[in-house]
Amino acid sequence: MVTTENRQISSTAELVLARAVALFSTAGFEGTSMRQIASAVGIQPASLYNHYSSKEEILWAIVQRSLDNILTGQERALASEASTVERLRAFVRMHIRFHAEENASARVVNSNLSSLSKRHYALTVKKRAIYEHRFRELLRSGVTEGLFAITNPKITSYAILEMGMGVATWFSDEGELDVDDLLSLYEELALRMAGYKNAVQ
Repeated sequence: MVTTENRQISSTAELVLARAVALFSTAGFEGTSMRQIASAVGIQPASLYNHYSSKEEILWAIVQRSLDNILTGQERALASEASTVERLRAFVRMHIRFHAEENASARVVNSNLSSLSKRHYALTVKKRAIYEHRFRELLRSGVTEGLFAITNPKITSYAILEMGMGVATWFSDEGELDVDDLLSLYEELALRMAGYKNAVQ
């Protein structure tokens, strides 16, 4: 049974994560204190520990949620299309959209992994490896089918993924491009990097 108290605890815990993302993405994990997070949430520092036992646990919750979301997005993107080229397009759209729309969370994940505990860091590396492996296999399928001209699928996968991750550092809703424009541009860039002969010239 979900009680009013449980809902309140849950909403406060969610607010802690939202405020921590904003602080971590600007000041960094090491530059943010538990007192600052509590102040941003509007609770006493001692009350913060009713929801998270440490600052590292807050970071881990942010990292875990972001990785689970992007892994789920990847699964859906790769299952949404039949052809290899369209699956690549769908994946790139998802990858870029995540880093554009969830840019603060993406910056936190990409810049603060070294602050995780050894156990949480190892789990994070495993999840990222799954994400990278799935994408690399997609590129290899394109090579096997004669669609992509790639000498080294591993390095190409890193290049395309890093290109998308960089979006989180500069994209703004107030810029000259909206998200849809961005997706179209990066879609074609990724196809060119994969050596797809029918990519837009």
